[in-house]
Amino acid sequence: PLGYGDNLYDFYQKSIPVFLGSEEKNAVYSPVNVYMALALLAETAEGNTRQQILDLLNASSIESLRAQASHMWNAHYCDDNATTLLLANSLWLDDTLNYKQQTADILAKDYYSSVYHGDLGSDKMNKALQDWLNENTGGLLKEQVAGQTLDEQTLLALASTIYYKVK
Repeated sequence: PLGYGDNLYDFYQKSIPVFLGSEEKNAVYSPVNVYMALALLAETAEGNTRQQILDLLNASSIESLRAQASHMWNAHYCDDNATTLLLANSLWLDDTLNYKQQTADILAKDYYSSVYHGDLGSDKMNKALQDWLNENTGGLLKEQVAGQTLDEQTLLALASTIYYKVK
């Protein structure tokens, strides 16, 4: 909807210097992508942690954040044979964690996110992560993705990508 991103300017203004402040390296930063990743993280948190993320994202409540993230994803999604723009997010959970199916359902519905669970750090889950990254980046980063693994001590991980292609 019109004005869906009006309250995002403050987040962009605060976060850009954090990610791009160093003149010593050549960096790329997508505030939209980081916003979406932090929004997913807010869904998995509670109490003070959740409130801190909501404050950072300038969201008055978790419900308003869900609506904002959904609008943002839809506003940026494009796949019309001339342009492809896809924001993709996934949450990776170790089998030792109990999780609420309701939260996984919210992540899928409002954030268009996938949720995977298994033995993080195992060859099977590392391959699944690499496959997900390749699928959601159009296979453009195969060399970089080949080295992506999850440590066996990892309990929860978030993967976030942007794929942009213009013909």
